Amino acid sequence: MIGEPVTLVGHSYGGIISLGALSLTALVHRLVLYEPPLLAAHFYDCEKWAAQIAGHIQAADRSAAAETFLKRAASTEEIVRLRALFPAWNQIERDAHTIPREIRSLIPLPCHRFDHIALPVLLLIGTRSETYLRASVEHLASILPAARTAELPDQGHLAQAFAPELFCAQVLRFIDNVTA
Repeated sequence: MIGEPVTLVGHSYGGIISLGALSLTALVHRLVLYEPPLLAAHFYDCEKWAAQIAGHIQAADRSAAAETFLKRAASTEEIVRLRALFPAWNQIERDAHTIPREIRSLIPLPCHRFDHIALPVLLLIGTRSETYLRASVEHLASILPAARTAELPDQGHLAQAFAPELFCAQVLRFIDNVTA
């Protein structure tokens, strides 16, 4: 039904988009963010990373573009497993042309832009995730007054694909325990 409060869930860059969406609607009453790469530019030369991916796209090698992108967030094991999920891998390859723009948008991202968000937020992090993702989650936990964090044991950046029951259990527990 239109106008009902919602819980918005965002993974990775989708988490950044979810944070931005809060300024567009008052219908989001809870937010779940799984490893938004808020501090990526503090750890990597995002312009160089985006240019490498763009070079692969220009060379018509979308597979290399996807792999270059994912190597900053996912382990080699996760990438191999993701490649085995043909529909998922094919979608990443199809959308590879959007990746450089998304990475470049992280460069000027002021972290304090989100410190006014007072609604309940669940911040998820895999115990095997990259340092910059952990730092991003920890930073958000420190500036969002109603944030709580939860770890996904033995998971990296792709638990929603490889451990969906674990991921969904955390989301549902949060929704059930937070009143709208």
